[in-house]
Amino acid sequence: MSRSIAFDRAASFYDATRGFPPGVESQVAAGLAEMAGLTGRERVLEIGVGTGRIALPLSRHARVYIGVDLSRPMLEVLRGKQRAEAVAVVEGDITHLPLAGQQFDLVVGVHILHLVSGWLRALAEVARVLRPRGALLLAHQTDDEDEPRQIVTHFRALLAEAGAKPKSLGPRDDAVIAAALAGLGFQQVEARPAGVWQDEESPRQVYDMLVARTWSSLWALPESRYREALGALRGWLDERYPDLDQPLPITRSVQAALFRRTDGL
Repeated sequence: MSRSIAFDRAASFYDATRGFPPGVESQVAAGLAEMAGLTGRERVLEIGVGTGRIALPLSRHARVYIGVDLSRPMLEVLRGKQRAEAVAVVEGDITHLPLAGQQFDLVVGVHILHLVSGWLRALAEVARVLRPRGALLLAHQTDDEDEPRQIVTHFRALLAEAGAKPKSLGPRDDAVIAAALAGLGFQQVEARPAGVWQDEESPRQVYDMLVARTWSSLWALPESRYREALGALRGWLDERYPDLDQPLPITRSVQAALFRRTDGL
C-alpha cells in the first residue's frame, strides 16, 4: 500500500518556516513559468499544492490552475490566502488522481516525491493526466552550505550517531527520478535555478526549528534519541557561536528540472 506524508500538523506554521521573503515568490514563479514556456493559455496541475506558496503566484501565468493535496488543513490555508488568483483545489492522493486523463499541458511538483512511498505510481498518474507533449516541472528549495545549513548538517550527523537517521518515503536523488521518468516516456529538457536570493538565520532560529521538528523528515524519529542529539547540538552551538542570536547569511535557491513527454501518447 502506498503511503504519503500528510502535512495536517504543519498547516499552521508551514508558511512561517518555508515561505519566501517579500518579492521572491514572484521571482520564483516567473522563473518557473519561463522554464516551462507558459504563455497564459495552458492548463496546469500542481501535485502536493499545500498552502499554495507556488500555486498562487504561478497561477497568474496559466489559464487554468488546479492543485491537489492530501491535507485538508493545508488547502484551507491556501483558500484563506487566495485573493484574485484562480486556483481550484482538490483534496486527493497523487497516486490516484481524481482527474480525467490527458487534460493538462503542465504538471508541477515542488518538494513532493520524497514524501510518497508510491512515487512511481504518482509519476504514472502524472503521465496519464498530461496531454501529448505535455511536461512535468519538478522543483525543490535548497540552501548553500553556509553556516545555518552547516548547523542542520551537523545535527543530522548527531542523529545518525544516536541511531535516529531520518529517512524519506520516496527518492531525493535527481538521477533516480530522471531514470524513472525516462521509463515512462519523458526526456529531461532542462535543469537550472528558477530563483536565487539572499537570506539570514541565527543559530538560535535554526536550533528552535529543530526543537520543533519543523521538517517532516524529523517527525517520526524516537523522542529519546532525538533529545540526545539535541543536547549534543546545543553544546556544540554554545562552543561555536558566542552569540546565538547573531544573524548569519545564507544563499537559498529553487532548483527546477523540466521533463517533456516524448512517447506521443
